[in-house]
Amino acid sequence: MNRENYIAIRKQLKFRSRTLLGIGALLVNIGLACAGVWSLQQDSVTLYLLGTILFALFMHHCYLLMHECSHNSFLPSRTANVVVGHLAALGALQPFYAWKIDHRNHHLWTGHVRKEPATRRGLEMAMAASKRKSTNVFLKAAWNLWVPIFAANKHVLLWFLPFQKQDNGHINKTAFVSALVGLVGYALLALVPGAAHLMVRALPALYLYMLAIEVINLPHHLEVEIYDSNRPIRFWEHDRFTKSMAPLPLNGMLFLHFNYHTEHHFFPSLPWHELPDVELARRYNMIWIKNCFDLVIDFKKVWTVLVNGTPPQAAVTELLIPSTQSFFN
Repeated sequence: MNRENYIAIRKQLKFRSRTLLGIGALLVNIGLACAGVWSLQQDSVTLYLLGTILFALFMHHCYLLMHECSHNSFLPSRTANVVVGHLAALGALQPFYAWKIDHRNHHLWTGHVRKEPATRRGLEMAMAASKRKSTNVFLKAAWNLWVPIFAANKHVLLWFLPFQKQDNGHINKTAFVSALVGLVGYALLALVPGAAHLMVRALPALYLYMLAIEVINLPHHLEVEIYDSNRPIRFWEHDRFTKSMAPLPLNGMLFLHFNYHTEHHFFPSLPWHELPDVELARRYNMIWIKNCFDLVIDFKKVWTVLVNGTPPQAAVTELLIPSTQSFFN
């Protein structure tokens, strides 16, 4: 897309969050939590399996709510976004502000081979696998057994970031306090009677949640161009580095239109309920719209090369960059 088309579309969009839709999404989240918790505690195998799916959907829904709140686009009030973001982050098992900073860098450096957080973490894991046989064996085993190791790796690393010094020699105080709030929240939840038993019963749901993060969220940026430059890409250039996905069932309230990922990257502050009005993939006949199963295949293909010990540089050239030339050349 060029700058003129981008500005023309932006002028037609509504960037005001709608409170009633936000409340509706919160009610869906609470409903998933209540139904999932109740079902997980039943003796019936059928109800337990249903509860596992519902609780996994609840956790993934928390992730999506956290994502919207990190853009301050879920509710009109910035304070409300911070509060809901922290509550949703508890269900998503993430420290809110650390995730927000990581996600901000993801948008700022989308497609960058060194500065985009997810790309960097993935290639670091691949480099470790190419240097240490034990790491390579572990990653192969995890991959072949469908263990969502990449999603788990991100979740764990983000809990360490708030307590680490930045380049200026200081920790980020906001992220530090935010992480402490999350830890206190988990401590309080652990005091609730029956919490430990529920946590054990919910382990399969945790697996499904991590799997959903890995096979639905991550592939939006696979098999696209990457670049290495000192400047971030502009908003209207994000179609070179991002894919959208065909709508899922109950796509609105349940998945918050997360499938419109290219559209979201063009307009990060646009509320979730306005994304279908953009439909850039159809308007400009973009080639990167795929269904969920195609994204899983992309993910499988890329990471199979990496965990099988292919040198990361060769894997990047072969799978992540359709053209080996830099985007800015």
